Amino acid sequence: MNQDYSNEKIEKVKNEYFKLLEVNPNRRDNGNWGEEILVKGNLVQEIKDLRDKYCKIEKETDTCKKVEVGGKLELVDDGSNRKSLIRIKEMLTGNGDTINLGENNSNEILFHTHPNAFGTWNKLSPPSEYDLFHSIMLGTEGKNQVNLVWDKHGVYIYYLYPSFVNELKGKKIIKKVANRLIEILRYTKMGWGFFYKNKDYPTQYSSFSSYRNLLKEMGFYVDYKKFSKNKSEGNIIGDIIFIKPK
Repeated sequence: MNQDYSNEKIEKVKNEYFKLLEVNPNRRDNGNWGEEILVKGNLVQEIKDLRDKYCKIEKETDTCKKVEVGGKLELVDDGSNRKSLIRIKEMLTGNGDTINLGENNSNEILFHTHPNAFGTWNKLSPPSEYDLFHSIMLGTEGKNQVNLVWDKHGVYIYYLYPSFVNELKGKKIIKKVANRLIEILRYTKMGWGFFYKNKDYPTQYSSFSSYRNLLKEMGFYVDYKKFSKNKSEGNIIGDIIFIKPK
């Protein structure tokens, strides 16, 4: 089925999203709202290894049995100019391609893994529509949860911009609206290169920067850090740095 990912359709869907949430489409987060967080390379490597262990490749295919792992990460102040994530504090295994971390404390930094995507999709696996929608629901409680997602090639970091949390706080989202919001979040994600090199989708926006900019307009901070090897240390994956809200 040919989907319309033209700029006109994207704009229409985005405006529907704002209307459903009753939020300001012209919000801006300027100024000193975030702080740098360092993720130690050995922790990046450890969770990558977990992701690969639970993503068992099927024989003669490039897909894998979908099992996600996740949990809480320990954040410490090591006396430098930034705080550091140093180890897994709690971990659990999900049920197939879903995992319920059951955590809504904004002070905790969570992680989970995404197995390979299936079929004609490319192998990047960003936060799902359910991941993003859960962030919205926490936002209605005035909470902003920082999540890190490991896929085959790197780490996604996502949460809500502080101004978006301020707008969402106290709102009630009924089931009908919730279902439509999830559909919109799925649609916008699918528009970003998921039918990679598929001629049936010639008008999709196919770069991560385009998708990231769209999500920013929709209230989400999303970044992606590709794994980088430190050859001087024997091809060990290097540290990554991201911004989290204060």
